[in-house]
Amino acid sequence: MHKINRMAIIVLMIVFTFIQEIKAQDADHLELMTEHFPPFNFYSDGKLQGISVDLLERILEMIGSKLTREDMQLLPWARAYRNALGKENTVLFMTNRNELRENLFKWVGPIIPTEYGLIAKKDRGIRVSSRSEINQYKIGVVSKDYGEQLLETIGVDPANVEPVSTGEINVHKLNRHRIDLWNYEVTVAAWIISQAGFDPDDYEVVFMLKQDIGSYYAFHRDTDDAIVTVFQGALDRLKVQEEGKPLSEFESIVNRYVKRPIGPLQ
Repeated sequence: MHKINRMAIIVLMIVFTFIQEIKAQDADHLELMTEHFPPFNFYSDGKLQGISVDLLERILEMIGSKLTREDMQLLPWARAYRNALGKENTVLFMTNRNELRENLFKWVGPIIPTEYGLIAKKDRGIRVSSRSEINQYKIGVVSKDYGEQLLETIGVDPANVEPVSTGEINVHKLNRHRIDLWNYEVTVAAWIISQAGFDPDDYEVVFMLKQDIGSYYAFHRDTDDAIVTVFQGALDRLKVQEEGKPLSEFESIVNRYVKRPIGPLQ
């Protein structure tokens, strides 16, 4: 009985390896798209970098794909999102998974939790204690970003929402008092504020809208389920801490970029 079980396991491993190799060939046809969303995905020193970029490149290596970070495209979010919805064999990352998007894609993840809050300049003295007060202010968002969709979901008047193409634009609009608040992922906001030459300590989250949002690799909805399963399996293995090692490979990648807990601006 023991020999039969062992033989069955060996056969299953051979079959899984064969399937993975076939799906790796299929994966070579994927179009990988991301946006400027540091420290998760961004362009620096002549190449794409970030948590989700490093993880995806490692996943591609694990499944035997020929694709690398050189094949990943950095696009404006609205364009990348539109492509992912309408074009087969596309993958969009990082994408927040929510009720509005659930059936639009197939999902691999979660990658890392994110949280969205309303960010203001401290010297404005803005205080928001409830969602009903949000409509008193002009709010900057990135077009088609989860922050824009979140405001729509909670009933914020569209007349008070000003979409732009990048987070950097909203930082400058905050500083020029052209908007009162900026709804964005708070860790990314701190990074962008610093890169723009400003001090993150001069800003604060005045109202947290959503915490512990799952961020994922979003595959076009017609993607073969077997491909999605292979990618998910590789990501899951990266999260396993091997015996004798202080961190999993996943945690080591995250720690390259995030030196403090993911959380609101202080």
